[in-house]
Amino acid sequence: MQLLSILLVKRACQRLCLLSDISKVLFQMYLTTFSEGLDFVTACLTGCESEPIMLNPVFKSLSPTDFWSQRWNRLVHGVLKSGVYLPVRHFFEAPREIAVIATFLASGLFHEWLNFNVFSVIDPRCNEIDYFSRACLVPSYGGSIAFMMWQAACVALEWRIGNWKVFSYFKKLPILQSFCVISLGLPLAHWFCEAYIRSDFFVHGQLALPVILRTATE
Repeated sequence: MQLLSILLVKRACQRLCLLSDISKVLFQMYLTTFSEGLDFVTACLTGCESEPIMLNPVFKSLSPTDFWSQRWNRLVHGVLKSGVYLPVRHFFEAPREIAVIATFLASGLFHEWLNFNVFSVIDPRCNEIDYFSRACLVPSYGGSIAFMMWQAACVALEWRIGNWKVFSYFKKLPILQSFCVISLGLPLAHWFCEAYIRSDFFVHGQLALPVILRTATE
């Protein structure tokens, strides 16, 4: 029984790691599509054009700072910058590394709150062994904070060593830069994406975007 549990956990981790890679692109597609839809409705109702929320971060980011501050969910970035980063910098006179850690921590806590309020057990009679059944979802906590702290460390490290000469060669290959940026998120990405992958989040999104579904079991 113990061996079976170990194999199930190993299989779950392997699937989550693979799905987390795919989910990055899906997240970008979902946020881009629905934010553009909101922008369209806003423009029709008010005649005002909104700034884009997503700027192709997965394929165009040139650094962790570029990813988080210029391309990924710029609406939330503006809220976190005004509500956390700048107050920590100005009122506490903290160095920017401390301010960015506080900002990512706030983001992690917000996503943990989302996990608590949005993702919950749908069927309490669920068989716990069926880990990937959406009806069996029991959110785990701490992964979002860990992922955001990792990203804060990546941004802080970029500020420290980003000007080293060895990194200047990457600037000649923007595609390689983008690949390296996304690769930095891989070690802990499955901790952040788990609840989204195992829930109906992407299933509901197929109303606007096509989703490939498996129709036959092994």
